[in-house]
Amino acid sequence: LVPSRATHQELKDLAAGIISSQTKEIDQMTGWLKSWYGVDLAQTSTTMGNMGGSMGTMGGPTTMPSTGNAPGLPWWLPLGILALLAVVAGSLLRTRPFRR
Repeated sequence: LVPSRATHQELKDLAAGIISSQTKEIDQMTGWLKSWYGVDLAQTSTTMGNMGGSMGTMGGPTTMPSTGNAPGLPWWLPLGILALLAVVAGSLLRTRPFRR
């Protein structure tokens, strides 16, 4: 929403940079998923079912491959934890300016 609604150019530039870098990261991770596990997200259904592992793919695996994490740990949990840590770190940096 920021690129279309922000009034400050700095915010628009920041949002464009974030969108660009995250798009590259997503492309890289989906490439890894395809090359490492043979899962092509472009060929999967748009719904992922219960998010507990069922992919609902067309001709592909019926569950997400193991990420090497603890047994029973959903594949998306480590990514969610990293995202949460990034948000917390970002908010801390905004509220407490860095001083030497």
